[in-house]
Amino acid sequence: MRQVLELASGLSLRGFSMAQNQDIAYVETALKGLTNEKRILVSTLKQKYSLATNGNFHLTTANALDEHQLESAIQHFHKDQPVAHFNEGLFPYLTASEIALGRTKYQKLFSHNLAGFDHTGFFFKGKLQSCLRSTHSCSRCDCRTYGRQLS
Repeated sequence: MRQVLELASGLSLRGFSMAQNQDIAYVETALKGLTNEKRILVSTLKQKYSLATNGNFHLTTANALDEHQLESAIQHFHKDQPVAHFNEGLFPYLTASEIALGRTKYQKLFSHNLAGFDHTGFFFKGKLQSCLRSTHSCSRCDCRTYGRQLS
């Protein structure tokens, strides 16, 4: 997987770390206050340790339930390539109706045939294809797998 969308990334440095690999495009979304703090943190780390992201790491202000903000975030991706989607720690803050609303919005956003990896519960409940990683039981996944491409 060469393209990753992380929702509600908070102050995690996972995306910044993964983007050290030039072949990975990584887009993180978070609310405005956290995104601003993280930009300062990433800038400090880049200067202090002479790190680069080669234009493949993007911090984007986006509410996970705001379709227009998410449309802006995914503009960094190639539409003909699959995108891995995930979050860690978002769901405890959402109601069941917000999760259902999010799923509807994501299905619309990714209806133009961007493949997805469902590790969030927001994405498609579709036919599993092309196993790219091992299976595991994760209570957050609708598909009950991680690393399986969905159609």
